[in-house]
Amino acid sequence: MIQINDQDSLSLSELSLGLNAAAERGLQLVILNSCKGLGIARSIAEVRIPYTVLMREEVSDQVAHAFLQYFLESFSQGEPLHRSLRIARDRLDEGLRDKFPTASWLPVVCQHPSASVLRWPRFGPRNRALQAALAVGLLGLVGVGIGRMIDSKMSQTGVDPIAFSQGCQSLVPQLEQQGKEVLRHKKDGMADFCRGDYQTAIAQFEAALQRHPNDPETRIYKNNAQNRLDKAETVTIAVPLPMSQDLDASLEILRGVAQAQEELNQAGGIGGKRLQLLLVDDDNDKTSAAKIAQRLSQNAEVIGVICCNTSDLSLASVEAYTTGKLSVIAPVATAVDLSNSSDYFFRTVPNDNMAAKSLAEYAYYKLGSSRAVVYFNEQSDYSKSLKQAFSTEFSRLGGEVVMDVDFVSGKTGFNPQDDLKAAKDKGADAIVLFPSGNVLDKAFLVMDSNVKQGQLPMLAGDDVYNSRTLDLGGDKAIGSVLSVPWHRDNSPDPDFPEKANALWEAQVSWRTAMSYDAVLAIAQALKTDPSRSGVYNALADPNFKARGASGTIQFDDSGDRKDAPTQLVQIMRDPKTGKVYFKPIQN
Repeated sequence: MIQINDQDSLSLSELSLGLNAAAERGLQLVILNSCKGLGIARSIAEVRIPYTVLMREEVSDQVAHAFLQYFLESFSQGEPLHRSLRIARDRLDEGLRDKFPTASWLPVVCQHPSASVLRWPRFGPRNRALQAALAVGLLGLVGVGIGRMIDSKMSQTGVDPIAFSQGCQSLVPQLEQQGKEVLRHKKDGMADFCRGDYQTAIAQFEAALQRHPNDPETRIYKNNAQNRLDKAETVTIAVPLPMSQDLDASLEILRGVAQAQEELNQAGGIGGKRLQLLLVDDDNDKTSAAKIAQRLSQNAEVIGVICCNTSDLSLASVEAYTTGKLSVIAPVATAVDLSNSSDYFFRTVPNDNMAAKSLAEYAYYKLGSSRAVVYFNEQSDYSKSLKQAFSTEFSRLGGEVVMDVDFVSGKTGFNPQDDLKAAKDKGADAIVLFPSGNVLDKAFLVMDSNVKQGQLPMLAGDDVYNSRTLDLGGDKAIGSVLSVPWHRDNSPDPDFPEKANALWEAQVSWRTAMSYDAVLAIAQALKTDPSRSGVYNALADPNFKARGASGTIQFDDSGDRKDAPTQLVQIMRDPKTGKVYFKPIQN
């Protein structure tokens, strides 16, 4: 029963009937602004309303009034619903942060998968007054005290309705090659999750995975839905990644996170509590990463973070995580500047000094190189870090970097043929490529120029380890030597690549192994004290130890991994199949 005021009430069945009739007449949006929104949303699930906006936890009247005003002011002026919600959240954050620091977290949107983009209907000149009256009338509804929302385990939370998800919406661009049937099952599963029908959601996610097992987001949502269906006690880890900007790397990381979640939960959880994952799209943007870190720090349910896809984003967000005393484990961020950056920052991946040492020693001792040209991206913290570390180590051995070439902002612009010729004129006898992911195509141009001008041996950083290098680099890349933290053919835990191959029906990369290890490290830290302080105290303990795909995981005083693993690989072509692949070689 919903109490409207002191005299009037409304049953859920009456509400459902009324909304059903309205939906048949074209109702597009329901706003449950100050009520038990999740419970009501579940009760009206069969109505199939295109959009429902609700609050994820108890909300004060002041916040409810302000939200509806900000939302309708934007929405009634023609902004799409999602953008209007984002604007309202930003205004809540600006106007009420001091009194209600988490107010902008509260509003979320549930969208039916078949719903199109929703905008306020356009009115002709004669009906402008009607438009204004509708907005004013809707504003008046905020004063109706329907109740309080108390379900803190809402299926979504976040800064941006498109950026955060535990199962309601996909943050991964849906690839049509997965097949329409796969996409339909996944979309229906997300809609069921958002309505709280977790049993049906699980069935839909499983149907999608049966046809496309290599999608880690679907597997995470299935695991999250199982936690909700079983009403299990959970601990939440957030995973911010640039899913809309760097899909391949994000999926590789998510596979490790998802595999660890599934194995932990199937084994009974962490101290009896199951692992729930909150996915975040940071848009590969430093400002977004810092803001997300701030919001995650304010969310008491999040006890640890697996972050980020780049060193740049890690450096941009580490201060906010430190302020919130929220421990972060980085599976792929390698910049040396991250060492000692925060007491709360740890990483399972070796820092750039380790990779640079392996590459410099290989160049100097194995190749006999003494003069190298280094290509890098001045705008990337990762790329600059690796370049500096290599130059220092190569010089220590007796070599010399005769020329640096910036992929992006060189004085004369990037000209691969002229730059390589100039480097050769200075005596360069090896090419070293340290592109960040966003300039990888320019590294391929260097490879092409190298073929045309007479090949020099090439070495590269771990960002070059991806399928694009094999597909697009092709023959030009063959022979290149890379330093990575792990390779499946030399895994310290031989069971991990076998289990991964069975789960994903595909081979996995070093990013998957490092993210798998990051989750296992947090899980081990949680066993003694499942809290933020407990995680930090465990990870910072010199005696802390966990076992992962890449061996023993321990951290030193700087947050770096002790005895961090490195593995040299060479790009080769299989003479039998003709396929290009990464082959482990002796360091």
